[in-house]
Amino acid sequence: MTLTLGERRWSPALVLLVLAIVALASRSAAFGDPVNHVDDEFYLLVGKVMLQGGWPYVDIWDRKPVGLFAIYAAIAGVSGAYAVQGVQLVAGLCALATAYVVQRIGRRLSSDWGGLLAGVAYLVCLPMFGGQTGQSPIFYNLLIAGAALLFVQSLETGEQRAVTRRALLAMLWCGLAMTVKQISFIEGGFIGAAFLWRFHRLGLGLPAIAWRAAAMILLALAPTLACLLVYVAAGHGEAFVFANFISIFRKHPVGGLALERGLVVLVRALLPVLLIALWGLWVRRRAQGWTDLNLFIAGWIAAAVAGYLFVPYFFDHYALPLMVPLSISAATLYARPRGWWIAAAIALLSTATGGMVAFEKHAKRIEAARALTAVIDRELRGGCLYLVSGRPYFYDATPTCRMSRFVFPDHLNDNAERDGIGIDQLTEVRRIFANEPTVVVTDVNEDWRRTPSVKAFVDGELARHYRPVFKLPGRTPRNLVSLVIWSRVDEAGKTAPAR
Repeated sequence: MTLTLGERRWSPALVLLVLAIVALASRSAAFGDPVNHVDDEFYLLVGKVMLQGGWPYVDIWDRKPVGLFAIYAAIAGVSGAYAVQGVQLVAGLCALATAYVVQRIGRRLSSDWGGLLAGVAYLVCLPMFGGQTGQSPIFYNLLIAGAALLFVQSLETGEQRAVTRRALLAMLWCGLAMTVKQISFIEGGFIGAAFLWRFHRLGLGLPAIAWRAAAMILLALAPTLACLLVYVAAGHGEAFVFANFISIFRKHPVGGLALERGLVVLVRALLPVLLIALWGLWVRRRAQGWTDLNLFIAGWIAAAVAGYLFVPYFFDHYALPLMVPLSISAATLYARPRGWWIAAAIALLSTATGGMVAFEKHAKRIEAARALTAVIDRELRGGCLYLVSGRPYFYDATPTCRMSRFVFPDHLNDNAERDGIGIDQLTEVRRIFANEPTVVVTDVNEDWRRTPSVKAFVDGELARHYRPVFKLPGRTPRNLVSLVIWSRVDEAGKTAPAR
């Protein structure tokens, strides 16, 4: 009998080859772009500060877990002057590995072909949600997907020790994921609960389940506790606790604008992917009923959606964790005779909305970043740069000093952050301008988010002591000017010497 394409057995090597080609095709347009995403730029900057002996939360502040910065520091340490490319290469390998795990789970819901297209769909979906370079979910999705695969494998054995080993290893991986981004605890908690349910299905009593649950929780918390102990030993425990566990709850929601942005993301790209995944779940339920595997996939989708909705902001990259279970659930449809049409439609959607092949756009951004860096470098004259708003890349690309440990621009001027960073924004901004930064950068497009008192003070300082030396044109008639570079002048209006 001759196997059709959907029935043939695909060797792991062939699967990896196909996925590697798709990963290269879907990510190559952004390769080498140092300003593809503001978060990537900042994480790399923090990683380099760590290589110089600095401490996240102490010498440079953010609320992301230290594991994420350690990844960037390790990559920067190895790749040196090619750190941007290094980050993008490692992120691409993580995306490829995650797609392979997606294939391994997806094939259990359908066929090797359906699983392969599920892995392909995962890769082509990433650019639609800001995942074309080094966003944090690109790294921790692999850990969560690996933990999920361990649970799926546990459904294929009734041996209690084997299931226990997989449960403990899965919780360690989920714990590592939490050191990359805290919100992964929702998916990790679901996977842990699924293992406890599996123990119950295997006939274990309450005491046996309880000690396993305790061990699982301990392993999940171990990586974060290890990081905390290092900070406590160095005398920075309070800074670690505030940044990781307290500051996020002091951050203000941005109200209707956040909801509107979330709706745009949902309708533009997330809704089609979500509907395809739910369609696949419905097809399986009708054919098989609520099997253990179907229940797990449904619960995983729900946990990922809960993680997306948990954060009051709705940026596109917050949808990246959803792409793993949604792609897996869609494998059932991809395995059908014309299922490849659906995968092709997803690829076309990503091409149209996600910039998967936007080579010219990225080339222009690289050119613009170089031009802006040259202007800032020329105007610095050995002085200091302050980004009121704009790209953290400029701190890394120019020989400048940092005037505050709050380097990420939003922390000092975003109204949502006014109570979230542990100090008064206006007080810190006043201190910075008292030290007379030589060059200041502002981004007009971000004005709607600014804390009113900080914006008024900065505007006054710029009007009195600075002159614009470069204006980057905006992209719409409403925003004729986007980014502005300001140079400090003396009382006579001449360029002031750097302090």
